Amino acid sequence: MRDAHLDIIEQARENKQYLCGRCRYVLDGVPIDQQRAIVCPECGYAMSFVVSVRLVGDNPEHDQRVRQSLGRTERIIIRLSVLFIVLVFIAVVYIVVF
Repeated sequence: MRDAHLDIIEQARENKQYLCGRCRYVLDGVPIDQQRAIVCPECGYAMSFVVSVRLVGDNPEHDQRVRQSLGRTERIIIRLSVLFIVLVFIAVVYIVVF
């Protein structure tokens, strides 16, 4: 039985030209072994394909905004930092005035 990852890699190679990471040799037609590795016939540099899956929403603009926005934890940290700075300022003013 053929590895499904190899089928995905072959489909990706049909749509994009891959180059050797060392000498920039065009790797079209260079076979992939069972471990999803490819060896450049020009310089012998060995590379591996990594297959990953990404869930994509129906609205790419919304997805972009979400990726650029701060997460909940980051927002809480920023708010706590601002609160701490304000409290320190109030304490300094209180000490100086009284």
